[in-house]
Amino acid sequence: MKTIEFETKAENGFISLPADMSAYHNSKVRVTIFVEEPQTKEPQNNADRYSKYIETHNLDLALEGLFAIASAIKQTQKEVETIQTHLQALEKQSIDAMRQAKSGEKTIGESNALVMDMLQEEEKIKQQAEIKAKELSELAYFKMQIQEVVARLKMQKEVHQTVHQKMADSSETISTIERMKNKLTENEQLSKIYETQTSAHELDPKVEKEINDILNMEAQRRQQALDELKKKIGI
Repeated sequence: MKTIEFETKAENGFISLPADMSAYHNSKVRVTIFVEEPQTKEPQNNADRYSKYIETHNLDLALEGLFAIASAIKQTQKEVETIQTHLQALEKQSIDAMRQAKSGEKTIGESNALVMDMLQEEEKIKQQAEIKAKELSELAYFKMQIQEVVARLKMQKEVHQTVHQKMADSSETISTIERMKNKLTENEQLSKIYETQTSAHELDPKVEKEINDILNMEAQRRQQALDELKKKIGI
């Protein structure tokens, strides 16, 4: 039994096989399947990439965007520096080629050819530099917008915290006032009860005077006066 190998791709969950499988009768078939990973769609420009940070009402997301755009600016600045270094190198090579032609180290034709190549390369690099400069300008603009969003959301958060704290303080103040009011009411009620109980046990001033007089009487007259007093108060 012979082994036959062929390759195919999986598309939408299906694999493609030869229409006529009779040729593989009594044969061992080995199939190698290639599966392509789905590619996520990347934002095509900076506006799409940073719009979610500009339109958000979430402070954490806005801060994340600020960090992301700061990193992008730093990376782009490095790329611009690399381009500038390359341009300087090309310029130096062009000057060296012209000097070599002047000194006779190279023919004028060779030097001119080298300089033309350098100029073409320099033109491409300058186009890249213009693209990066435009990108830096866009990034700076979007960074400013995200910074405004962060500042606004921070202010809203601070206002919310302040209002919440004031409400909590106000609630605590009202609670304290209510406790003081209840305490005063309780004290007033206790005072009234005390006054009522005290007045209920007070003796008539006349009776109290007679009692005091009895205490000062001579011993032989106290019993008689006390009996008369009992009759007056109904004892």
